[in-house]
Amino acid sequence: MNEIQEEVKKEAMPQKKKTSMGRWGKYGIVVIILLVALGTSGYLLAKSSTPNFVNSTIKKLAQKKAVATVNGVSITRGDLDKVLTRANGGQPEAGTPDAGRELQVLDDLVNIKLLTLTAKKEGLTVDDAKVQEQVKALIEKLGGEESFKKQLTAVGMTRSELEENIKNDLLIRALLDKNTAIKSITVSDAEIQATYDKVVGSVKGTENASKIPPLAEVKETIQGQIVQEKTIAIVDEYVKKLRGGADIKILLK
Repeated sequence: MNEIQEEVKKEAMPQKKKTSMGRWGKYGIVVIILLVALGTSGYLLAKSSTPNFVNSTIKKLAQKKAVATVNGVSITRGDLDKVLTRANGGQPEAGTPDAGRELQVLDDLVNIKLLTLTAKKEGLTVDDAKVQEQVKALIEKLGGEESFKKQLTAVGMTRSELEENIKNDLLIRALLDKNTAIKSITVSDAEIQATYDKVVGSVKGTENASKIPPLAEVKETIQGQIVQEKTIAIVDEYVKKLRGGADIKILLK
């Protein structure tokens, strides 16, 4: 559960299949319906650029197609593509998307959706003032409003999408605080020492042995690492429990 769900990142389109319905297949029917709805002006506009109009329509339909459902709530192709694009620095992936990577990202989206739905079901809410506090802190961290806007543009994210991500993060945190031991995680000096000794032992006898700083210099870093590991273990166990009682369908092909 990253700070702003890591300005994570979309764009793939299922191939058209030839059918007995003719050149445009089932999509042609949708286009015809749209043309009827648009009337004469729509027909003339579409006629002047039919391929672009059809391609655009097909793409929009593909983006709305569900790639998974969580307790009846859809995660669309558009949702998945958006995350993939952001993970790729704001650029659509070139070539054919890696199926394994898509499934992993989709699995993460399923977990996030399940956690947010559970939080809402339990009546948890997030005050908008808290969301704006985090937005303000992020703006300051990035060096001001202009830099903030550039960063959003670079990853293809709007301010409202960022605010929604922050809201979901806060909801998930509230849920985990309520239902898990995440708030009571502790780290002993013995655990810190054991982790440090393990690192020292892994480089013993190599040229990197002399580069290991004294424990006192890295104690806080090691402590943070152990807290993170324990947090991940607790969250994984809780999500596993939730998934066991959820209706999850993966529809990605």
